Amino acid sequence: LSVLFHLIDYFVLQMGCLNKLKQKQWWIKECEKENVDYRFYEDDYLVALFLHGLEWSIMISLPFIYLIWIGEWNNNNTIVIMIIINAFIHAIIDHLKANLFKINL
Repeated sequence: LSVLFHLIDYFVLQMGCLNKLKQKQWWIKECEKENVDYRFYEDDYLVALFLHGLEWSIMISLPFIYLIWIGEWNNNNTIVIMIIINAFIHAIIDHLKANLFKINL
């Protein structure tokens, strides 16, 4: 189920604004287009990267969250830690893909 939720998040939900906001280049182009100083927004893509990673991490954790909800799994702290760690890892990987161009799909 986690793989299914990953595919749904990646190919369906990611088509929204976070897909653009996590890219530093998008912020540069938008600032140029709007004639505003990019320096004011230069780190905003990092917030979007983390939020995207958090969204993805929650999505792949839904089966575990469901198990907690129905009382079959009592590792509430573990799931929170797992979600936060996965969010940071996903954000770093996406930064390597979308901004540093070091890796691809």
